[in-house]
Amino acid sequence: MDAEKRKPSVLRRLARYAAVRSAAAFRRDTSGWMAASAGVTVIWTAAVAVCALGIPTGIGYGFDASLLIAAGLIGLWGCGAAAAYVLSLLMLPIPRLFAGVFLTSAAGMTYALNDTDMGWAGAVVAAVITAAGAAAGGLVMALVSARRHPLRFAAAAAAAVAAAVVLTAGMPLAPAGEPVLLTADDRIVEIDDAASVRDLEAGPGPYGFTHFTYGSGTDRHRAEYGDEAGVITRTVNAASIHPKWSPIRSRFWGFGTGRLPLNGRVWMPEGDGPFPLVLIVHGNHLMEDFSDEGYRYLGERLASRGFIAVSVDENFLNYSVWSGIPKPDMKLRSWLLLQHLREIAELSRTPGNPFEGRVDLGKVGLIGHSRGGQAAAMAADHARWFADDPSLEGIGEEIRIVSVAAIAPTDMLVDRKQAQLRNVNYLTIHGSRDADLQNFYGDQQYVRTALDGREDLFKAEIYLEGANHGQFNTTWGRFDLSMPGGMLLNTRGLMDGEAQREAAASYIAAFMEATLAGRSEYRRVFSDPDIRQSHASGSVVFGRYEGGGYQAVSRFEQSGVRSLQIGVTADAEGVKEWKHAAALNRDGRSRGYKGLVLAWDDEARYRLSFDKRYWLMVGREGAAAIAFSLADLSHELPESGAYSVEIEVEGASGLSARLPLERFGTLKSPPRVTYTIHRFLERRFENGKFKADVEPVFETFIVSLDAFEEERPGLAKDGIRSVTLHISGGPGKLMMDDFGFYPDRR
Repeated sequence: MDAEKRKPSVLRRLARYAAVRSAAAFRRDTSGWMAASAGVTVIWTAAVAVCALGIPTGIGYGFDASLLIAAGLIGLWGCGAAAAYVLSLLMLPIPRLFAGVFLTSAAGMTYALNDTDMGWAGAVVAAVITAAGAAAGGLVMALVSARRHPLRFAAAAAAAVAAAVVLTAGMPLAPAGEPVLLTADDRIVEIDDAASVRDLEAGPGPYGFTHFTYGSGTDRHRAEYGDEAGVITRTVNAASIHPKWSPIRSRFWGFGTGRLPLNGRVWMPEGDGPFPLVLIVHGNHLMEDFSDEGYRYLGERLASRGFIAVSVDENFLNYSVWSGIPKPDMKLRSWLLLQHLREIAELSRTPGNPFEGRVDLGKVGLIGHSRGGQAAAMAADHARWFADDPSLEGIGEEIRIVSVAAIAPTDMLVDRKQAQLRNVNYLTIHGSRDADLQNFYGDQQYVRTALDGREDLFKAEIYLEGANHGQFNTTWGRFDLSMPGGMLLNTRGLMDGEAQREAAASYIAAFMEATLAGRSEYRRVFSDPDIRQSHASGSVVFGRYEGGGYQAVSRFEQSGVRSLQIGVTADAEGVKEWKHAAALNRDGRSRGYKGLVLAWDDEARYRLSFDKRYWLMVGREGAAAIAFSLADLSHELPESGAYSVEIEVEGASGLSARLPLERFGTLKSPPRVTYTIHRFLERRFENGKFKADVEPVFETFIVSLDAFEEERPGLAKDGIRSVTLHISGGPGKLMMDDFGFYPDRR
């Protein structure tokens, strides 16, 4: 009985056991393992500092990083110690503190990489990064310990080199993803007409300009829209589009959707005017990292050339880690852009402000980047969404949107609708290294832009090799994805940021000169391949173009391949594939239109024939130049080779001439792109977002019939009987679209 009384209780025995195991929890963590734990801590701290870039509070990066690092270190060592204790209870014979710190780090990084949607691959990446930190810590300890023993030191150094080789084995799939020219040896086309290039430069212009801001006067975060605003503007009520957003967002900004501010940065040319007006709108980015300042380079370029440029503030519509994104944000973005136009129109009629009498409201251009690019197109087609909105009175009448330039735009369905531009000039610019929008969505809006035969209008595409998404905005930077996922992107081979912005500024300035300033000669920047290339800041550029005077023979939308329209037939020889098929984006999805697909082994011919019925319908004077667009698809073949193309024109008289296509431009294969830092990630990142390394890109060729007349005088005087493409070399595959004629010789 006394012995039973002296026996400790179950709780006491458990407490004693726990104390014993606690004392033993760190017993196996020798100095080497502690050094490895220190290495994990260093790599963890660096990772946390990077993560702080992706979850800003708006106070500042120093505050964000300090707070997150402090919390991260407490979490790492607290959870690591707890894990060590649990492992001690399980009596596992391992360095338990190291194991706990390692597991905590790997788990935390896996969670941080969740936005990359890599699944189990994210855990592998997190484990590899953590292991690299542990190995670095252990090697440093080994090197320090072995410094007095040359053989040990050499062995430790060799181990470090071997580890580095293993970790970097098989890095990028391709060094820079350079395109291969199919019909010329030189990647940069030589400029034949240097005088024309000089005459069509689009650098800084002759106008001096001033800079000021307009805004609500009450902004909490930016003095330029607060008490330093040069012009005070009204607020607008968007509650009918989005009744209420997150309370966190309201607390940050100090307003809700019922009183959105109209804030903008203005670059105003000196002089009486009136000047054309160009609004620039950013896309989606971290809300707390303000985007509107990032287009200063565009504002200054346009103002120096005689345009009033305004960078519009829509940061309060952007994504935040803390409050998400307002939905439907695309309607809000577009509607707010239109409200800025109405406000500037009112200011131009109001005495005593810088806009008074200086704005040409009949010549308005819109520039948008990313979601802003789609918002600009929606604003130009505003009646599709806002036909019954009385607050937009005057849009389309007093205020005429003449031109839209979209930089790497989105192209989402909004209320199950997309913009259908009509009688509006359109330019889209995209980069081959865009890791945010890997598909060329601007091409889809290009096809949905109708010019209705108006010769004063045109549409164009610019596709820049090496350009990414973020560098078009000076704030967004080199990494197209938010941190920490952005650190896994391959930035080798990117265009220099300044060069990328210079190319964008040059093309956009030329576009506005041609469409708002009435300088039609600037259309050649987009229709002439030599001049187009001269504005690319040293990059390779692909270009697509269509003027309002273009008369389509076939856009190849029909299923039959032989009869294209009244009086026009097609035939082919030597082809193993001949069909009209959907043009596909990088994801393998339709872009919303079809093209002619030809594939061959070594030689092939494709001919379009025209009989009298066609010429009676369009008139012989309707053909002074032939136009068509080609995209190389040889990457779809298991094996392919270089090929060349010649074009033959046969007149109704029976005379014919045959010239190499490279006389009128250079057909280039699209660049191959490696988006991520390691091939292991390429097909796993964001559920296979980057699995295709090639995106087909069209190049437009405008072939003057004068060149064939020079070879065979009188060839086309009675009309054209046929146009034939002769292809030699291969195997190869290409797509043709938009075959037609121009009535004038361009």
